[in-house]
Amino acid sequence: MIALLFLLCVYSGEAAHSHFPYPTVRDLAESKALYVGSEVLVYGTVTERDEGGVWLSTSAGTIRVREVRASIGDLVEVLGTLEENDSLVPRKAIVYPRTDFYAMFARSLVGAVLLVLLFFRSWKPRGWRMVEG
Repeated sequence: MIALLFLLCVYSGEAAHSHFPYPTVRDLAESKALYVGSEVLVYGTVTERDEGGVWLSTSAGTIRVREVRASIGDLVEVLGTLEENDSLVPRKAIVYPRTDFYAMFARSLVGAVLLVLLFFRSWKPRGWRMVEG
C-alpha cells in the first residue's frame, strides 16, 4: 500500500506539467518565440513600474505586464497573452503585496510562541523527563 502511494506521488510530480493547460515560466525560458500569441502563466517579482504596467523579474527573464498595479517588490501571478515585445496582456492577475510575505512569518511566530506556552503549561520538565503538571 505504501509503495503504491509512493508511486502515485512520483507519477503526480512527473506528469503534472503535461496536464497543465498553459505554458509556464519554465517553458518561456526555453523559447519565448514559440508562445507569442498564446496564453501563458507567468509569476515573478515587480522590479519596475511605469504608467502602463509593471516589469516582472522571472526565471525566463524580464517581462512587461500591462494594466497591472503593484508596488516594487510585490509578487505577481499573471495569466495572459504573450506579445512579441516580451509584454503580457493580462486576463487575470493576482498581486501578493510584499508586506503579506513578512506578515506570514509574524503570524507563524505568534502561533509558535502560543504553542510553546500551552505545551509547558501542561507539561513540566523534571531533569531529562517531562511530567504532567
